[in-house]
Amino acid sequence: MTVRQKEKAASIEGPLATAFEAAVRGNHDTLERFLCRTSRLPGDHPNVELAKSFAEMVASRGKDGDKVGLRLALLPPEEATAATAREFLPMCGTLALGASAAKHENLRKRYLSILHELADDWRFRVRDMVPIALVPIGEAMGDKIFAHLDPWLDGFFHAAAILRAATDRRWLSACKDPDHFVEALNRSFHLLADAPRSLERYPGYKSLLEAMPPAVHAFASRFGAPILDVVETWVKVKEPMLRDMIEASLAKLTKIAPEEVKRIRGGLKATAPIPRDPTLLREGMRRRGRKREARK
Repeated sequence: MTVRQKEKAASIEGPLATAFEAAVRGNHDTLERFLCRTSRLPGDHPNVELAKSFAEMVASRGKDGDKVGLRLALLPPEEATAATAREFLPMCGTLALGASAAKHENLRKRYLSILHELADDWRFRVRDMVPIALVPIGEAMGDKIFAHLDPWLDGFFHAAAILRAATDRRWLSACKDPDHFVEALNRSFHLLADAPRSLERYPGYKSLLEAMPPAVHAFASRFGAPILDVVETWVKVKEPMLRDMIEASLAKLTKIAPEEVKRIRGGLKATAPIPRDPTLLREGMRRRGRKREARK
């Protein structure tokens, strides 16, 4: 952080603390106005650093702080409309849930359940905060967090949130058992492979598809062979988008495990479907249209 950035952060910390204390005492309007004014929304770059500062304040304040953070996290769309400054409020609340759950063990089960709901929120900026919120919880719990994540691996947005959070070095370094990551990847592959074609345009499907290559790279960098074995078991999949995703995952692993990648890539190539030749007409296939034949 540059000197200018530090000075700017310091200039915000004081007013944020003042507004936060007012909210603890019951004056939520002051805090909400401050957060909205400094949110940089509507816009392409919301003030995530400010949201993180708010989350840390909530976590350090105990029960009184948790009430403030939870209130913002649960603001419904009609009170915190997407693409407005007020969408920043549940974004801040989402990060506050993660910070508090990481610090206070008794809150984890409940807050993970709320974060599960927020992972499927139709406001994409709120959804984007969920993986960030999960990271400190994963860092605090290590392998134990996976005992709470079974419901997450049954939905596209939810699984994508887990994969994105688990690629963070803080989460990865806190875990020692590769089996949890093997299961997360396998179930994510199943979600994509078993989805009907009609869902391929669904944002959740695309979100999980995009989350897979970075996750494979991060997990393989941490755990090695067990993760590569997962990828190899899926080389026979026929869906072109999944095959492209596997190739993208392998491209990220070339420097880490060149021989293994070469072998898996060979399996992917060997199981590639035979390309269709549109110039061939076989018995029983639909004939060319009359106009096209007349032009010949």
